[in-house]
Amino acid sequence: MSTADDGAGAGAVSGGRARAQTGAQTRAEIRAVEARIARELSRFTQPAGPPAAGSAPPPYVRRHAVEHAAAGRVLDERFLSWEFLPHVDAGRLRAVPRPGASGAPEGSAPGRELLDVWRHAAHAWDWDGAPGNAATLSLYAVCSGLSGGPVAEAGWTGRWASWDLGRGEILGRHDMAVLAVAAVVLPDGRALAVSGGDDATVRIWDLATGQPVGEPLTGHTRRVQGVAAVVLPDGRPLAVSGGDDGTVRVWDLATGRPVGEPLRGHTGRVWSVAAVVLPDGGALAVSGGDDGTVRVWDLTTGEPVGEPLTGRSHGVAAMAALVLPDGRALVGSGGRGGTLGVWDLATGRPVCDPLPDRYPPTVSAVAAVLLPDGRALAVTGGRYNRVEVWDLTTGRPVVELSTGGPWRELLTRVNDGVRGVAAVVLPDGRPLAVSGNEDHTLRVWDVAAGGPVGAPLTGHSAMVWSVAAVVLPDGRALAVSGSRDQTVRMWDLAAGHTVDQPFRGHRGRVRSVAAVVRPDGRALALSGGDDATVRVWDLAGGEPMGEPLTDHTDWVRDVAAVVLPDGRALAISTSNKTSVGVWDLDDSLLLGRLPLSYGRKAGAVAAVVLRHGPVLAVVGGDDALVRVWDVLSGEPVGVPLAGHTGRVGSVAAVVLPDGGALAVSGGDDATVRVWDVAAGEPVGEPLTGHADWVRSVAAVVLPDGRALAVSGGDDATVRVWDLAAGEPLGGPLTGHTGLVWSVVAVVLPDGRAVAVSGGEDATVRVWDMATGRALGVPLRAPGPVTALAAEFVDGELVVVLGGAGLAVVTVRV
Repeated sequence: MSTADDGAGAGAVSGGRARAQTGAQTRAEIRAVEARIARELSRFTQPAGPPAAGSAPPPYVRRHAVEHAAAGRVLDERFLSWEFLPHVDAGRLRAVPRPGASGAPEGSAPGRELLDVWRHAAHAWDWDGAPGNAATLSLYAVCSGLSGGPVAEAGWTGRWASWDLGRGEILGRHDMAVLAVAAVVLPDGRALAVSGGDDATVRIWDLATGQPVGEPLTGHTRRVQGVAAVVLPDGRPLAVSGGDDGTVRVWDLATGRPVGEPLRGHTGRVWSVAAVVLPDGGALAVSGGDDGTVRVWDLTTGEPVGEPLTGRSHGVAAMAALVLPDGRALVGSGGRGGTLGVWDLATGRPVCDPLPDRYPPTVSAVAAVLLPDGRALAVTGGRYNRVEVWDLTTGRPVVELSTGGPWRELLTRVNDGVRGVAAVVLPDGRPLAVSGNEDHTLRVWDVAAGGPVGAPLTGHSAMVWSVAAVVLPDGRALAVSGSRDQTVRMWDLAAGHTVDQPFRGHRGRVRSVAAVVRPDGRALALSGGDDATVRVWDLAGGEPMGEPLTDHTDWVRDVAAVVLPDGRALAISTSNKTSVGVWDLDDSLLLGRLPLSYGRKAGAVAAVVLRHGPVLAVVGGDDALVRVWDVLSGEPVGVPLAGHTGRVGSVAAVVLPDGGALAVSGGDDATVRVWDVAAGEPVGEPLTGHADWVRSVAAVVLPDGRALAVSGGDDATVRVWDLAAGEPLGGPLTGHTGLVWSVVAVVLPDGRAVAVSGGEDATVRVWDMATGRALGVPLRAPGPVTALAAEFVDGELVVVLGGAGLAVVTVRV
């Protein structure tokens, strides 16, 4: 090379270095400007008063302060504070990089901790509801091990919790179980998730902001079991859905509108769909269902392509499609027959012999992925908690991911089944598989290493039906999951986004809670759950009192507590078996059992102490009867109370001023019934008005001697009843958007009676029973609230929540 060439090369290098230095200087100047803007805006991030006072920061500050702070790398506790977060625009904060992430500000430790908690709750944020946001942040904080923060003015304050928030973030909720999810990256770099569920809707979510995109897509008349998403060569993003109405539908994700008419041809339910773009620019949808066929559709014309692919006489439960480097498009499908079939979509012929399921009878999930070396893999999941990887072109197994070492031992102990699988290749070339399981977890697998990546991902409170995975333009790998708990969740497969705290509560759902105040003023909480234990807690501090009560051999259905005249506290619990346990809480001893007839199961229990009389337990059963027992003698009182025509799922009992006692029961016959305990007779006619199963009842006696009851049920309403008149007290109390699992009633020191209700919509609401007026704002819980208890302690109304865990809050009424 000549000297002139050397000089030109040196000049080019020098010029490149100068441009790089100029670019770096420009970026630094921009960051400095953004930091100055953020510093000025921080003067307005501290509201002039509590959230309920209407003193919100200016709208621009609420929307954009966090963006300026992130761009200036000063996103710290000035913006990530208890006071400002209830007012922030949730979508904008979720979209900025976390402090400490690549290219993001370091921030302070308190700010990072609170931001991690906030991101768990961000799906529930309401721009116009700062008081409710503050209450939600308080509850999620105590679930994560942080203090509840200075938010007492919001009405609700978290006191303590044993509720595992798990990993990942909730994008949003369906009205019923989420059965299918998919994910896609748009040409502009945005990533979307698509979900379908039991509520017959298809929903779209922005993975950056966590916000829903448009309104739910409606058209299916029955549940949606499969969804897929694809971007056409012209840039249009489409979703494909299949449902129990036998149709396949195509949607334009940009407009939220259907594309053409529904695709018809299946003679039964459509269980699974897939979509693929061909090298020639065409796009295909593939669908399978319980008619045993796989059908191929041209996405641009809506016409079927070729004849249906047959050979799956047991139905097609899952499928995946991909394009090989040579241009061939393959589809793999699995079902109840226990094999994985692979077809060439161009010829309609099998690529290889069906890949055998070594552990029949079902393949419930299939995913496909193309490796950098050109190999095409299929990942399958099904019964026996195993995930298998196959080479699609040769039909040979590659690895079984759920075998070997302690993981195999773990997997044999959890619920039996993998419901969903996904596969993705990281930017460094590593292939990962993700499985969604009946034990409520997701697991991430390194396909090359043949083992798990980290611990199972927890957070869902019911089985995971479907998972999807996607790599973003910035290199992050995300998983999306849908569950029977009605949520769509997002997971960062590298970070997990978790606040790890030791979990000391029930393993499984908490189905029942109770609270009782001892004569010395000490308050106790009781909880019963799926792990067959009853646990006792100090209501004030959240410390467990003694060891769990473990005589039950099946999940605990209900628990009640009562204080005897001598000061002893007893617990009475029912399980999914045929006996009722009576416990001495001072000594954690089982005093005895109240036996039911063989094969009859107790559903609900309430306890009451009569004046100068016995301690009674009122038990409702699956045999439609209500039974009364003398707790200390273990003898039945009178004959079973008959009247319900279905299972009795809830009971309550109160002592009247004249010394008598009333029992109240609710059942799946949609009625509430009132009983005179001493006489063993019904009081008046059944109380009707609920349109579906009455899940819970509670009763109180007012200072003037009137007895009121409150009930909640599957019709999403709460109702208040005057027991003397046998009539409703006003109209139904509405606000819940799903079934009401639990209600409780308390008389306050000023004589007011309030009811507290919780339900499937993950909210807790407080009502004035006399006026029917809602008190304060709803509390948004981390998941469905399946059980409630309440006591007025030390001048505060303390509420115990049961669901995926246990939480205790106070509410200002």
